[in-house]
Amino acid sequence: MAAFINEECTCCDACLPECPEGAIVDDMKNPNKDGIYFVKADKCTECGDGEPACIDVCPSDAISLK
Repeated sequence: MAAFINEECTCCDACLPECPEGAIVDDMKNPNKDGIYFVKADKCTECGDGEPACIDVCPSDAISLK
């Protein structure tokens, strides 16, 4: 299971530096071209104690586990 970013994403940049695997890409590199950040599932390791670090820092609650 990998983290997933939904349409509530505001592209605030809070999650990008938190990802140790570089699994999160910004809206310009999102393969879906939907204007929000994107998690590359094959790179996501669900880091952190409990929830992944990106979920903990997201101010808009736009990241969850699939």
